[in-house]
Amino acid sequence: MRTLLLVLVVTGCAPEFLSVSEQDWHTVPQAQRDAIDRAHQAEVAQTQAELRAAVAGVAEARRGIVIHPTTRPVAAAPGDDWADAIAADERQKAAARLQIDTAQADWQRARLAWQTARVELFSSQLDVLRAQYEVDRARAVDRNMLGDDTYDGAPLRGQLARIEKRWIAAQNAADTLHDDIARATARLASAKDGYAELVRRGPTAPGADTAMRLSSWDPSVRPHGVLATRWRASAAEPTHYLVKPAVLRIGLRR
Repeated sequence: MRTLLLVLVVTGCAPEFLSVSEQDWHTVPQAQRDAIDRAHQAEVAQTQAELRAAVAGVAEARRGIVIHPTTRPVAAAPGDDWADAIAADERQKAAARLQIDTAQADWQRARLAWQTARVELFSSQLDVLRAQYEVDRARAVDRNMLGDDTYDGAPLRGQLARIEKRWIAAQNAADTLHDDIARATARLASAKDGYAELVRRGPTAPGADTAMRLSSWDPSVRPHGVLATRWRASAAEPTHYLVKPAVLRIGLRR
């Protein structure tokens, strides 16, 4: 077995990075070196493009975060039933708008967190590609050695395994945050639907009943013995009219 000649690359406080020496790398035929280099460069270029998109996404997400002012409740005019009803409706709509603003802010924060996680993901992926490239180069050197000699690539494989742990953790974090976006999107849609329903329904008419009921049966004998029955019924749900409907009366004659 031939001992691997490694080049230690130290950058700042970062841990040392192991790589195949150029002397060993040039024992591989040019065509094989070119093929390995092209495949590596293509993967790096794609990951760098995704990293740039993630960085741009972080900037866009930060610009999209807006703080909405708190909406003050509407005060009702004393002694005015319709003013009370309208004010109550406005308070409901103000609360619904606040729910929308809160859900929107939650969605924006979730989006920012996800884009930030993607930056970490693609940064760590570049490190994985770099480590994988050195493993591929070591394998190529090993395949081109003469006789029974082998090239010890174990340190490079160990380096790749350590770097992949960071990449896997970044992938899991990004997946979790993407699920948070889906939940935040659902809450935002629900809040908007609730507000739309309030706008569609409008204020509840003063004195409107909430249950369907037969209020009274009042048999009576009219002049000359004619039997008349008056039937009063309430609406099935709260009414939303500016004028309360008149009581329905049905007379039966025989």
